Amino acid sequence: MIKDRKNGPLVSVVISVYNENPLYLKEAIRSVLEQTYRNLEIIIIDDGSNDRACLEVLDKARRMDARVTVVHNQENAGLTKSLNAGLEMAKGKYLARMDSDDISEKNRIEEGVNYLEKYTSVTVAGTRICEAVSGKQLRIMGEQHFSQVTAVRFLFRNAGVVHPTAMIRMDFLKKHNIRYNEKYRYAQDYALWTDIVFKGGIIRTMPKVLVRYRIHNNQITNKTRDRQLLCSRKIQREYVDQVCGSCLDKKEWEIFYSMTAFRMTGSLSENINAIKKIEKNNRYLNRTVLQKELLMLWWQRGWKLWRRKNGSITWMYFVNTYALSLFRPDNMVYALFYFIFKG
Repeated sequence: MIKDRKNGPLVSVVISVYNENPLYLKEAIRSVLEQTYRNLEIIIIDDGSNDRACLEVLDKARRMDARVTVVHNQENAGLTKSLNAGLEMAKGKYLARMDSDDISEKNRIEEGVNYLEKYTSVTVAGTRICEAVSGKQLRIMGEQHFSQVTAVRFLFRNAGVVHPTAMIRMDFLKKHNIRYNEKYRYAQDYALWTDIVFKGGIIRTMPKVLVRYRIHNNQITNKTRDRQLLCSRKIQREYVDQVCGSCLDKKEWEIFYSMTAFRMTGSLSENINAIKKIEKNNRYLNRTVLQKELLMLWWQRGWKLWRRKNGSITWMYFVNTYALSLFRPDNMVYALFYFIFKG
C-alpha cells in the first residue's frame, strides 16, 4: 500500500474534452483535483471546443492548480487522436483515463496505484462503475475473469474494462509500441485492449465502485452508436484474424459474427464448421478455454433465440454431436460456473 500520497509513482490523468456541458466538466475536473492521491499530472486535451463556458472551465482549472495542463487542438480531431496526444505527453508510471462528464470517487487513483503496485503482472486495472442519471446511482457494472478467458472473449465482444475507469502501465505501452489505433475514430478502447492482450497483457477489474458514469443524450456513446458498432465489428474481425490467421472467408465470418450477436445465419452444419475452423486454426489462445467458450456461446445463443421463439432454432440445434458435448463432465462443470456468473 502506498503510504506517501504525495511522492508515490506519478500518475498521468488524461481527459479529452469537446464542448462539454460546463457543469459536468467542472464536476469531472474537481473529482480529479480532490483525489486523496496527490502525485498527479492532469492532461486535458481540448478537441477544438468553441463553447465559451466550456473553455472558461478549462482555463480556470489550469490557473487554479499547477498539476493541470490544457492543450487546445486547432480543430476537432476526434477522441482517438486526442487520447494519443495526451498519451505522448504523459510522464507518469501509470496512465489513468477519465471522461469529461464522469465523476471519480476521491480514492479512485489511490486504489488504482495500490492495486497495480501489489499485482505487478496486471497491465490494466479498471473499476466497477455506477451508472448515474442526474447524480443517482442506478446499478453496478463490471466483470472479472481469468486472463485466458478474457483473451478468448475478445473474439465475441469488447471484454475489457470500462474505458474511463482504466489505469494502464505506461512501460508496457512503450515496450510494445502500443497507442490508440487511429484507424478507429470510435470503439478505440476495444482496439487498445485487444492490442494489449495480444502482447500478453493482463486486464483486470477491481471489485470496487470508483467511478460514477453519467448517462445523457449528448455523450459520444449515445450520439454515435451506429458508428461505434461498425468500428467494433471491424476490430472484432481484426482480432479473429490475428488469432486464427484469417482462416474465415467472408461467409464464415458473417456466420461467426451472427453467433456473437445471438443471431442465426447459415445452416447448422455451416455454423459448426465455422467453429471447428476457428478451433483448428487458433495459434494464440488457450485451446481448452477457446473450445469451452465457443460451446457456451453456442448454447447461450440457442437459448436466447429459443426463448424469443425464433423460427431458425429447432430441436436439432440442441441435439447434435457438437451441442451434446456440453454433457461431458468437464464441460458441465465449466457450464455451471459460466451460467451462474452470467458468462
